[in-house]
Amino acid sequence: MVATPHLLVGAAGALKARSATGGLAIGVLTHLALDAVPHSDYRWGALGGLALAADLAAGTLAVCRLSGRSEVVLAGALGGALPDAVRLAERALGITLTGCVHDTIHTDSRPSAW
Repeated sequence: MVATPHLLVGAAGALKARSATGGLAIGVLTHLALDAVPHSDYRWGALGGLALAADLAAGTLAVCRLSGRSEVVLAGALGGALPDAVRLAERALGITLTGCVHDTIHTDSRPSAW
């Protein structure tokens, strides 16, 4: 799934949190919920990293603009992106701490082109 929905849904979910820690936790939970929905992910070809960087930049700008500088909302957005960042770091380091949970929740089905 592209990063912007993870960031925005995490931020929106955190609106009900009472602390930045609660917002972060809500963001992580929204990430896992969104990953259970059939979707396509970035392909790591020649432009995959560039597309991800542009997506992260757009999502971050949108959250910063809409957050009203609320630390709780920003923590929710961070939580929305955190599982993928942790998973990428694990793959780069060749370790698997959270991968089993993240990969189990992540749907294997893909939506049709329509």
